[in-house]
Amino acid sequence: MTFEGPVVFIIALPSAAALGLFALVVYGLKNPEKVELWSSYVARMLAWFSQKAERASVGRAINGHFKSFSKSISEVVPEAVPYGMKIEWVETADPEAFVQQDEVIVRMRHHRNQDRNYVAAALAYTSKAVLPHTRSHLPERLRKAIDLAIAHRLLSSETRGSAATAFLEDELLPKLKGDEELSAYSQGLDLMDDKGLFDRMLLREYVTAGHHFGAKLPTQNTRDELRRFYEFVHTITNRGPREYVPLTFEGMYLKAAVILVAQIETYQEFGLLPYQTRLVKCVHKGFPVVYLLARGINIPIACSVAKWFCREYGGRIIHESRFKATVYNYQEVSDVICVVLSTNYSSLAERARTLMTKAWSDGTQIDARITGITHDGIHVDIRGYPAFVGSSELSHGYFRQPADLFKEGDMVAVSVLDIDDSGKPTVSVKSAVPDPWERARADITIDSIQSCAIVDADSKRALVSVNGEFRGVIPSDEISWTSMPGKKSLLGTDEIVEAKVIGYDDSEKRVVLSLKQMQPNPVEALKTQYPVGSVINGKVTWLHDEYAFLGIAEGVTGFLPVSELSWNWVEKTGDVLHVGQVLRAKVLDYYEERPRLTCSLKAMAPDPYEEANLTDGAKVSAKVIRYVEGGAVVEIKPGVQGFIAKHELAYSNGPFDASDVVELGQILDCVILSIDVEHRKLRLSRKQLLADPRIEIQNRFKKYEEIRGKVLKTYPHGFLVGLSEGIHGFLPIELVLDKGIGRSQLTPGKSVNCGISRIDQKTGRIELFIPD
Repeated sequence: MTFEGPVVFIIALPSAAALGLFALVVYGLKNPEKVELWSSYVARMLAWFSQKAERASVGRAINGHFKSFSKSISEVVPEAVPYGMKIEWVETADPEAFVQQDEVIVRMRHHRNQDRNYVAAALAYTSKAVLPHTRSHLPERLRKAIDLAIAHRLLSSETRGSAATAFLEDELLPKLKGDEELSAYSQGLDLMDDKGLFDRMLLREYVTAGHHFGAKLPTQNTRDELRRFYEFVHTITNRGPREYVPLTFEGMYLKAAVILVAQIETYQEFGLLPYQTRLVKCVHKGFPVVYLLARGINIPIACSVAKWFCREYGGRIIHESRFKATVYNYQEVSDVICVVLSTNYSSLAERARTLMTKAWSDGTQIDARITGITHDGIHVDIRGYPAFVGSSELSHGYFRQPADLFKEGDMVAVSVLDIDDSGKPTVSVKSAVPDPWERARADITIDSIQSCAIVDADSKRALVSVNGEFRGVIPSDEISWTSMPGKKSLLGTDEIVEAKVIGYDDSEKRVVLSLKQMQPNPVEALKTQYPVGSVINGKVTWLHDEYAFLGIAEGVTGFLPVSELSWNWVEKTGDVLHVGQVLRAKVLDYYEERPRLTCSLKAMAPDPYEEANLTDGAKVSAKVIRYVEGGAVVEIKPGVQGFIAKHELAYSNGPFDASDVVELGQILDCVILSIDVEHRKLRLSRKQLLADPRIEIQNRFKKYEEIRGKVLKTYPHGFLVGLSEGIHGFLPIELVLDKGIGRSQLTPGKSVNCGISRIDQKTGRIELFIPD
């Protein structure tokens, strides 16, 4: 059998499928151009599905990696990079990113080079995901540097190391080139990252600042504070061995402290005390967090400090991480620990207030740790609450300064004396121990000899500690039989002396002692050596206006009052004496309390009062030598002086002073009114030898008469006007002002037209007025 055309064998196919396939093959053989077109459609469809699958795979890989990275950052610093990421592939040239439902949606164009996909996604992601609440407040260059640092770290953690290389070569280095500020920030962040402080400190505090900022608009102040905190962390990062750097930052929004456990020698000498003390001070100053940093063998010390703080002060460990980091400028790689402690100050303060209130009401004692010592008291910590104890409440005994009794870090028992309305306590150390004063009364008897340590001494007294327990005082006149030179004490602080008890000062709760009574009284020997009336030689050693000191012999002083210098009046000792001058003087008396003699120069000459042979009523001539209140002093002869009261100087029909009627040096004829030779008082009168002007006044002047006079003197309440020789009138100030005449128009020497308003017939007083 012969067949023409193609031969088709159909083996074991169902009839319908076989017929369909047969028809399709026949159609393809008859229409080959259609088969080619359909094949291209199928190939395109398969390519589209393949590309979509590839993009989905790349997107899932990038999303998963970025999500894992975000989680690793959040474990160290919550909310520093809080968003995940989702990629949407688009055909736009430049990637764009926005936040939607806790994810950063990155729309970007797909590249066949997967490194470019990772780099573009990282840059778009960090521009939205890093510090979302803080980034608008960061300085622009610092914000860019942080984004680049996070992106670099993100890509460096990818198993595709080529993506990090591409980022470094194509993005990071070109952006840093020519931008010195951005380059400086990037280098600083890179160093912080190597030291482990980039995320653990810088990013952590920037997250805290973001919570404070909230919805506030960025200001120059907020940007400056964030920049200053970067510089603070940068300074700590660059710290060299044993180099001092600031360890506290106090801003408006950020406040943090750092404690470096860096020297094993500190722990070996002082234990945990320096770190504990610094932690307590940080609590009192209100630092919300403290960063405790240590490396190598110091890590266990830091852990012990953190545990002590949590146990004793109710602190809380926010974060603790151990890692390897470079130290001291890449010179060494070491194990490092960073413990972030929350001080929880408000809770501590409230707990301490409750404790102090109970101690106040119950009268019990509580323990306090000394956190600082000053010249006027000590600072203490009472279970997390700071208080100050003044010097007066430190001890029942005397001490020179608080550092003599306490040292920083000591534990002391205190009593709470009071709590004010704000909750601030007044505490005392000495009230927590029994007052030893009553026991001092029993243990220390009068006339007993006690060992005393000089605590403080001056010209008035010496404060002493008796037997190291009781307060005592040695008055200045009980220090020595000799006088103290100037204002200095004869005793020095810290000197140990033996003193005799002579009494008690109950008001001040102290024992009164004497040093001079430990030695014989030298005055008894002086009475024999220099009896009263004897003449001595002395050198002037010291001058005061009212007295002088003479050096008589070793330890013996002569006291020379100004009244004993001369029978004539002397205003001050310097007018007739000078230091170093040698004198002969007579002994008048002794001071029983010290070896001092009262001496006199005028006793060496006869008393001129006795030689003058004056009697009451006698007329004498006297020279005016000085004015005094109420009159004038006159001299009858050298050494004989008298007093003329103002009303005995002249008849006067108006107010006057002695200087209005007599002049210094003027010779007056006087009458002696009385003589007191014992007290050297002589009273005289000049007026009794003068004519009484009242007769002339009555005959010459009439009421309402107008007269011209001269202003002699002004007073607050009026003017003294001279009408004729020795006759005055008084013009009241109110009568002058009523006429519109100012006080400045009636000065002494000016002439004035007056009228007589009244004449007192008894006193001769003339009152004047200004006529119209």
